[in-house]
Amino acid sequence: MKKIFLLIFVLIPLLATAKEKKVDSYSKQVQCFPTETLLYAMENQFKESVVFFYTNKITQGKTQIVMFSSRETGTWTLIEMNKSLGCVLAAGQNTLS
Repeated sequence: MKKIFLLIFVLIPLLATAKEKKVDSYSKQVQCFPTETLLYAMENQFKESVVFFYTNKITQGKTQIVMFSSRETGTWTLIEMNKSLGCVLAAGQNTLS
């Protein structure tokens, strides 16, 4: 009996409200460069090195997500890239310890 009560008065209302919530979406412009040029700049101009490198499952493995950072400059950059093109998704300064 307790299980039926829980199902009717707690779980069903929770499921109903979960379906009603909408996810906002947005788009933004990103800066893209030839991958070789971008990798060279990350190392030589910005003095950043790779912190992590993951295959992007959203693109079925066609792109990689790469985080660069520099303890020297306190900067970081998040890039999505494939063999020919790399796009800067986000960058910041003084936020990594």
